[in-house]
Amino acid sequence: MFAVNEWCDGYYFNASGIYTEAYQINYNANGGSPTPAMQTKFPNTNLTLTNTTPTKTNYKIAGWSTSSSATEPTYFKYGSSYTYTANAGATLYAVWGKNGDVNLNNAVNIEDINIVNALIMGKTPAKNYHWVTGDVNRDGVINIADINMITSIIYS
Repeated sequence: MFAVNEWCDGYYFNASGIYTEAYQINYNANGGSPTPAMQTKFPNTNLTLTNTTPTKTNYKIAGWSTSSSATEPTYFKYGSSYTYTANAGATLYAVWGKNGDVNLNNAVNIEDINIVNALIMGKTPAKNYHWVTGDVNRDGVINIADINMITSIIYS
């Protein structure tokens, strides 16, 4: 007999007493904390990924990837890019960028300012995750304050 909310060989015994196929989506904060809790994904359904946002000193989370060494996120909080659709379990690793590194090239420079400026002017970004990384000061909007912060990082 299985306990409620127990896993066994790729199946999940839920609170209603139903034993069903399901997938575990695990998270690895990749040097940050806290690590989000595991989520359950059921076949042929979409899963909105965790709202738990790890932090890491001098870095900003860009999103999640199935590779621990990814330099660009596969999943990030922008539109449908934060939905897991595969019918498979996975471990998702945090992808980090230095504060101010909007294009995730491991440097903070004029290129980052140009990307934020283009976003402010309503231009379509080269990468959709720029909508996440462009909010350098994490206030929920992309504006001149983000450019000012990048400038202060460059000249500090």
